[in-house]
Amino acid sequence: MKVNPVDLRRQLTLKYGYSLEDNSERQKKFTIGFSECLLQVTKILNLQLTSMGQHHTENIQ
Repeated sequence: MKVNPVDLRRQLTLKYGYSLEDNSERQKKFTIGFSECLLQVTKILNLQLTSMGQHHTENIQ
């Protein structure tokens, strides 16, 4: 599935109530919040991949 950045930004804008014309302070807060969200998702995925890898090696031994 291909993600269109413009569509993604529009969806996030609708979801979180930030208009694209808002002042830079709100935009900055949103960007920081979104970055933290992506970081959390990345950590969760890394943990899942790590535990999957451990199960895989346990099954081999």
